[in-house]
Amino acid sequence: MTTRIQDIVRKLESNNVEILRDVPDQIRQIGNFSHDEMIDLSEALASLFYLFQNSSSVTMLKLAIRTEKQLAGFGEDVVPFLVDKITEADGESAGYLGKALAKIGKPGLDYMLQEWDHYRDDDHAHINLIQTLSYYKLPEVNGAIPFIIDASRHDNHHLRAMALYTIGRLIERSKGVEIGSQLAGTIFDWSLGFLSARQPLVRKNAVRTLGQMARRDLLSTPDKKKVHSIFLAITGKDDHHNWDSAFIVRQEAEHFLKYFSCSPPVAQAYN
Repeated sequence: MTTRIQDIVRKLESNNVEILRDVPDQIRQIGNFSHDEMIDLSEALASLFYLFQNSSSVTMLKLAIRTEKQLAGFGEDVVPFLVDKITEADGESAGYLGKALAKIGKPGLDYMLQEWDHYRDDDHAHINLIQTLSYYKLPEVNGAIPFIIDASRHDNHHLRAMALYTIGRLIERSKGVEIGSQLAGTIFDWSLGFLSARQPLVRKNAVRTLGQMARRDLLSTPDKKKVHSIFLAITGKDDHHNWDSAFIVRQEAEHFLKYFSCSPPVAQAYN
């Protein structure tokens, strides 16, 4: 570690909010860091995310956002470091790191997909990487959707839930973005298959993805009628009154019913 960054690293390790507040400005004033200096600083900055997640103060939230921006400001030099950290971090810290990676843009996305298969047998790593994809936007991340769908074939229901959440989030943020009918059809068929999953969280996120598709007018007329019928069944508003047993699933379907036609479709079971 070089002498000129030792003082900054010591401050980052102090966990003192008053001291930490001045660090981003100090980093910006020095600038022109070498690759090794960027990695040393990134290591120290990344460790702060464990501190941030245990605080609800506005000051800490602002500092977390500034830390994300600082990490992203190092650019492509820290992409491998960030991806490696994301794969081993806890979920909340991985979220901060993932947002920093997404701010770097295409280089971060390309490297993450390049390294994807290295973590094929590591469900924790894949969950965090899939979460990171939710911080990008369509269409830049279109090429990652097959990776997400493939990963969801694993038995881990947390991984499946995260895959569905991420696709739903990408669709939610796709206002004004052209999504081809083929891609929309693939996502529809894939999401539909999880509505009968045993785990409520998986069903909830499948409902969310289909609901976002309806909201963004990505469903064909027959598919929209089908999803409407399913959501009525989930909420117990069809003729069968055999609603989903999980409140979080019913609540999610209820939320999205407003994006469907008011005329009741033909009722049908969803499981």
